[in-house]
Amino acid sequence: MGVLWGRLLGRPHPISIFDQVSQHPYFLNHFVSHPFMSTHQELGKSQIRKLSGELIFSSWKGVEYFRSRPQQVANPRTPAQLRSRARMKVLSQIGASVKSLLIQHLQQVAQNMSGYNLFIGMNTKAVTGHSDGSATIDWQRLRFSKGSLQPCRNTSIRLNQNNRLRISWTAPISGDDDFDHLLAIFVLDEETKICIAQHASRPKQKGMVRLNLPADLSQAPKHVYLYGYDLKLGKMSPTQYLGSFTP
Repeated sequence: MGVLWGRLLGRPHPISIFDQVSQHPYFLNHFVSHPFMSTHQELGKSQIRKLSGELIFSSWKGVEYFRSRPQQVANPRTPAQLRSRARMKVLSQIGASVKSLLIQHLQQVAQNMSGYNLFIGMNTKAVTGHSDGSATIDWQRLRFSKGSLQPCRNTSIRLNQNNRLRISWTAPISGDDDFDHLLAIFVLDEETKICIAQHASRPKQKGMVRLNLPADLSQAPKHVYLYGYDLKLGKMSPTQYLGSFTP
């Protein structure tokens, strides 16, 4: 029975693992009454976890599955793997700091994956990992949006007093009554590699946004990005790198 249910879930598993679960009344009441289930969604992950410590539960592209827990985990530290880990660490750090924007906007154009995973895939060539655990970022190549909407023109940034960043632009977004766009603007810190300020709404003043930055800014360079999005159409403009500034 264990091998049977393992195959229904995509891969055969040793009977010894599933025998711990398959003989339990909860398993019998749910699985036997649903013989053609391809996932364990109706079983309840919390209940199954209590039945066996040898199962690992996960979700990939919206499909939940479980598999046997490995007895040993290989951890080769080859130069290529160390470089890959360093790159993924930085991308995960940046992505986590703007995750709310990725979920709201990039998710609308992602296919068969999350907006967060699409962000990671779009930026693998923008970050170079090194075998010592460090990474080099090509800040101008970072992308946070994907789409064909017209970008802004004549963009400029200027840091005013009291750490207020002034971002300005011209058409097509400013001065176009038919252009029902909202703007996402955010600032990344080169030292911490996270977003330190962001704006995601319709500009109150056409062609300009003033963004308040943290009072305790470090001397590391800051990088500014912008993209437009249309909630009605579910579309975005390409990410625009507006430049960098040093406080």
